Amino acid sequence: MRAPNVATIPPGVPFLETLVDALLDGRLVEGFRLGADPLALTDVTLFLPTRRAARAIREVFLARLGPAVLLPRIRTLGDVDEDEAFFDPGAAEALDGLPPAIPPVARQLALARLVRGWSGALVRAAAGLGEEPLLVPASAADAARLAAVLGRLIDQVGSEGPGWDALPRELGPELTRYWQITLAFLEIVTAAWPEHLAARGLVDPGTRRDRLVRAEAGRLERAGSAGPVVAAGSTGSVPATAVLLSAIARLPNGAVVLPGLDAGLDEDGWRAVAEPKEDPAAAGHPQAGLKRLLSTLGVERADVRSLAAPPQALRLRERVVSEALRPAATTGRWAGPGALPASDKAAALEGVALVEAANEREEALAIAVILRRSIAEGERVAALVTPDRKLARRVAVELRRWDIQVDDSGGVPLGTTPAGIFARLVAEAGLGGMPAGTLLALLKHPNARFGLPAAAAHRAARALERAVLRGPRLAPGSGALRHALRIADAVRKLSPEEREEGARVPRAARTLAPEDWAAAHDLADRL
Repeated sequence: MRAPNVATIPPGVPFLETLVDALLDGRLVEGFRLGADPLALTDVTLFLPTRRAARAIREVFLARLGPAVLLPRIRTLGDVDEDEAFFDPGAAEALDGLPPAIPPVARQLALARLVRGWSGALVRAAAGLGEEPLLVPASAADAARLAAVLGRLIDQVGSEGPGWDALPRELGPELTRYWQITLAFLEIVTAAWPEHLAARGLVDPGTRRDRLVRAEAGRLERAGSAGPVVAAGSTGSVPATAVLLSAIARLPNGAVVLPGLDAGLDEDGWRAVAEPKEDPAAAGHPQAGLKRLLSTLGVERADVRSLAAPPQALRLRERVVSEALRPAATTGRWAGPGALPASDKAAALEGVALVEAANEREEALAIAVILRRSIAEGERVAALVTPDRKLARRVAVELRRWDIQVDDSGGVPLGTTPAGIFARLVAEAGLGGMPAGTLLALLKHPNARFGLPAAAAHRAARALERAVLRGPRLAPGSGALRHALRIADAVRKLSPEEREEGARVPRAARTLAPEDWAAAHDLADRL
């Protein structure tokens, strides 16, 4: 059996650029080199972990080879071509009778109905817990949110875990009663949900994807591939994906490229990166997934070759990060003969700055200034990497000060788009009794026309604001708004002598023309 072809790209060098260079110059797959054949790349199949990586690597190929080039087949892991299975009897047999996947929205709605149906069962299961009330989500919104979480849990357990059978039936005496409530709730996915799918001839998307991936792995093991097959950037955290990576690594023209395998961690530290059953804390190490994958591939860490060598400063920085994340059982090596010299630590952190911000706005502004400076200096690439979506949006807004538009790879939440904000304001105004702040935000939204031309809608909104919305707080509802407007209009038509004591026209409304009052009345009626 051929030894697996496994390589890694250190974290200090560009991943996709290094991968493409190694493929083109023949260092990645033995016997393959681009050469002068313009059709050679069409025989290559590339598996990448995300669609974003698949899009980005196309740009790298075009940058290396020019616009007139035939690219390889680029797929994301889990995106398996089912048509190829029909040409392989073994794969076709493995997929025989595989039902279609239930659409995500249909699954969430069906799970939401089951959640609402089980709320009564949860209340009954809570009997005997004493006087402490059990809060059971019962509204449609609560059920929809729980259904979305259950859907993710179904995919995770089906793809990564040993299955629902591994759930313990009892815990300690002080937890057993509450755990029984949890088990009663999870019967939605352990009992009711499989029956729901079976009755409709469907399967979960994760289950179907796993079977397709395993069928593709079996096809490659039996039939191989006419051209090079490369899988890069995956840690194989999903067992089915690890099986596919193992099949690719053993192909005569296959290769697996791991992201950032730590080759500098000493053997004691590497051995301390344990499985979850052995040491849950050590299983959380960043290299734990790669270690499990190497075990699946049947490869020792020493046999994994590196496709690039980062500069000395980046190698030192990688070493410092590796030491900082060392498993707790071996942190004694931070001191002693093998400790990293202070000079190396200083060199590794050269150019690294720490900014302590007083608040979130100052933090976003500091990052925006750094990004702007990198653009002003020219010939530099800068990126903000953060899991904080609010921070990313704040930075993007701050950059607009200098007319800099940035590409946010995380996308824009629907609720922050102009249409989403408008829909939310309509709902808040309608459900909240049209409070002044929400109503003003709605009236001034560019999508708020109420059947009027843009200029007329804007003028009517300004008139309504000055007439009544800048005064005392109104009672909830559109009736109160129209009543307050009629009173204000009646008062302004009276002479000062005719007005009752204390009745006056608000200062903001004194300069409104009669046509402004008419526009305000019309807008209030439309509201």
